[in-house]
Amino acid sequence: MMFSDLSELPEEEDWDFCVVGSGVMGLAMARYFEGRAEKVLLIEAGGDEVTEASQDYYRVEAVPGVYKGWESGRFRVYGGSTERWGGQAMRFDGCEFSPRDWVLPAGWPIDRDALIAHYESAEQFLKVDDGGGYRFEDNATIRKLFGGRCAIGEDRELEVHFSKFTSQPRLRLDHHRMLQRSENISTVLHARAVRLDQDQDSGVIKSVVVRGAGGYERKIYCRNLVCAMGAIECCRFLLIQRDVFSLRFASDLIGERFQEHPGTYVGTLRGPNMGPLSSLFRYRRHGNIAYKARLSHRDSHRHDKRILGVTGTVLFSRQPHPLHPHAGNRVRRMVGRLPTLGDLRPVLRGLARGKIYSPLHYAYLAVGAEDARSRSNFIRLSESEEDADGLPRALIHYSPDESVVVAIQSYIESVGRLLHDQGIGHLDLFPEIVKEGGIARSLRDVNHHIGGLPMARSPEEGVTDTMGRVFGVPNLYVLGTAILPTGGFANPTLTALALAYRTFAKMVSQV
Repeated sequence: MMFSDLSELPEEEDWDFCVVGSGVMGLAMARYFEGRAEKVLLIEAGGDEVTEASQDYYRVEAVPGVYKGWESGRFRVYGGSTERWGGQAMRFDGCEFSPRDWVLPAGWPIDRDALIAHYESAEQFLKVDDGGGYRFEDNATIRKLFGGRCAIGEDRELEVHFSKFTSQPRLRLDHHRMLQRSENISTVLHARAVRLDQDQDSGVIKSVVVRGAGGYERKIYCRNLVCAMGAIECCRFLLIQRDVFSLRFASDLIGERFQEHPGTYVGTLRGPNMGPLSSLFRYRRHGNIAYKARLSHRDSHRHDKRILGVTGTVLFSRQPHPLHPHAGNRVRRMVGRLPTLGDLRPVLRGLARGKIYSPLHYAYLAVGAEDARSRSNFIRLSESEEDADGLPRALIHYSPDESVVVAIQSYIESVGRLLHDQGIGHLDLFPEIVKEGGIARSLRDVNHHIGGLPMARSPEEGVTDTMGRVFGVPNLYVLGTAILPTGGFANPTLTALALAYRTFAKMVSQV
């Protein structure tokens, strides 16, 4: 059943699960438990549409203020941020899980093999399960779409792999009818979890106070409470419970080592053999899945150089990027870059193969980096700003570590060598990127909010255990990217969703 207001919810003595947040994690849990014996209550603070008043709750105090995704990259609405995301999926490689003394010395508390089956469940939920992997060698569909082989030859530093994009990123559209008709799952919109009631002896959560429209409140009794409202809001919610309502947690690391995927555009690709490269980096669709090539540092290279991971892709535009030296030239903006005689070669080659390559488009290299687990990046509660309910806003202190800049610089050099050695062309770096400190100044966030409540082997190392259960609170779970110990360089949603499916299976065995 679905209710648009908390006051419409029938009186219930208790629920097996109260899930806070209707984004990808909340929807996946509802789908997993649909038709089972367990009673699930899914509450969403937002409504059917993104509104200015609702989004105001997501305003933050940011230090420094150049990163905008803390507010513009998340949405307080039924369906959560899946209402506005691109639907990208890619698995983490083994390097992310293994010990790296320059990132996470002990490695993840689980290995990648523990997630393989759950990755498959997550891919099925997102509808990106094509029976193959994310590289040429392990996916027949990719080989068929992109000409049977990679346009870039073997390179010891870089490798090509692919992101997959679901054709239906607005996940609530696929699950709305199920939520309306479900007999064991109730969904309530405009319902904000405000305060948890904890048993002082056992640490168990007994109930949650939920606030609806007009200030109406109800105490919900549940056997398990699941936080699924995004990394920033999950951190803020637990900090409010600890610092405002005096709940006890075993770990004092809530909100620490917050991460992103800092990225930027670094330059323009040019050369006599751009046709195959252009073909490789175009979006291709097969059925309900779109594919986009990425060029990333190999795991072995990251280990040899002891650097963070970096990935990049080529994006095409008729207009110059703001960092491009022609960005302020009106004539250049109107016509794109002017073609040369050398541009005719890839055009003719492309036409001969039935493919179109336009030299009038700019080809930009966009890069994104794995983040360092820096102690200086964290989420706290603001001491000066409150939301409309009188609760502290999130204070986010974030600035990319110097190790991020070092990794991106190494990546730029690797790409330059590959283009030269294989006779493809060259990379013209933007003037701003070449300047001292230019990479650091150009970095921006990409709405991938990671960490703050990382899973670990003990409360001295993290906030949650390997099932996303908060240390010291046996029936309080966190789902989503907040529990990732490290973020790699891939979109983190698929891995967070795989971890959630692993937790769902454990929940069923324990209820």
